[in-house]
Amino acid sequence: MDASNLRRHALPLLGRRQLSTLTLADIQKFQRDVTEGKTKADERTKKRGRALVKGGPAAATRATLVLSAMLEWAKSRGYRADNPSRGVKLNKPRRRERFLSGDELARLGDAFAKAEREGLNANSLTILRLLLLTGARRNEIASLKWDYVDLERRALRLPDSKTDAKVIPLGAPALAVLATLTRNEDSPWVFPAARGKGHHVGMPAVWRRLRAMARLKDVRMHDLRHGFASIAVADGSSLYLLGKVLRHSQSTTTERYAHLQLDPVRAVADRTARKIAGALEGRKRKSGEVVKLGGRQRA
Repeated sequence: MDASNLRRHALPLLGRRQLSTLTLADIQKFQRDVTEGKTKADERTKKRGRALVKGGPAAATRATLVLSAMLEWAKSRGYRADNPSRGVKLNKPRRRERFLSGDELARLGDAFAKAEREGLNANSLTILRLLLLTGARRNEIASLKWDYVDLERRALRLPDSKTDAKVIPLGAPALAVLATLTRNEDSPWVFPAARGKGHHVGMPAVWRRLRAMARLKDVRMHDLRHGFASIAVADGSSLYLLGKVLRHSQSTTTERYAHLQLDPVRAVADRTARKIAGALEGRKRKSGEVVKLGGRQRA
């Protein structure tokens, strides 16, 4: 991904510049140009490959960070005395969190069933289903190896991931999905590629088809992780335990879901208010009505 950022953004915009002439203003303009989409491209990469290069604030921030790291490396090797990207003001991140409602999950379930009937790629569909059922990151499931699957302890044990080694607990539905898979003895991957020795990478195309069927065009694949989290919190799960399930290294990452705790809190308020209201109604009973008190009846 870093190489792609340099090749698709830095090279077109700054590739002809001398390293020694770069200034902070140049780096700031680089970020602005990528933000405005000046490096957008739609290119064929292989016989069936295609590279869609997009701009925007997030892409510009990533590209600027990679460029800055490259310039810091140049400084460490003595190619120039300073890093001209020091002090660059990065684009402010726009937090985008999309949570799936119960109705949307039902539509997605119907879409899965329809996709299976239409013969969409089985590996892609299974990976997407597991993303929903585990809250895992895309590559944690797509690049899963059989050696990492611990059915006895109902967990995935990943030796290396975004936040180092981790354990992903598996619920019964996720275990049931894994139990239906047949192991290819010639490959270490749970989801081997159709060609070559790597793992399956074809989910994006299937996901676009799936979300179109479910009328969820604004939902990204990563939002399936948010969906898992939102259902857990709305069901009353604590943020601390949710952070353990999602393997967040910092509690502040899990706190983004705190506002979703209103549903279980509202449920407590509703039950309590109903009990109090019921007790108050007891005072308004008409005279002559029989009320049971301690096993005796009193008119």
